[in-house]
Amino acid sequence: MTTQKRKKAGAAEAANGAVLVLHGPNLNMLGSREPDIYGRTTLASIHNAMAARARVAGVRLESFQSNHEGELIDRVQSAREQGVGFIIINPAAYTHTSVALRDALAAARGLAGAQRWAARLRLIEIYEGWRGAMAELAAP
Repeated sequence: MTTQKRKKAGAAEAANGAVLVLHGPNLNMLGSREPDIYGRTTLASIHNAMAARARVAGVRLESFQSNHEGELIDRVQSAREQGVGFIIINPAAYTHTSVALRDALAAARGLAGAQRWAARLRLIEIYEGWRGAMAELAAP
């Protein structure tokens, strides 16, 4: 499937309900936390840009950030009852460590009858960021 077709399919499925954007731990620090790695754009700026695009597309967008795994899981589990048709998630550090969050997302399949129900994204190339972090942790 081409990128253009995927975008149209995602928009059509999202139209069946709201789009929920989940942000994992420390993403509330975007713009000030390690700006050479993560940039200077704040989470509020990212949300505002996404909200503007959603309005143009006629899609209701909801954004939620938490530094607590259980709160993210609770939000995924309540998505269906709250009319969410699609989830976009940047699990941040939980990408590598949270089986529980992965299980909650797997259980959310079929939101509003959608075939595609979730997309995972990240801000940087994981291995590049981790190489730098590992070097700092290993330094004397």
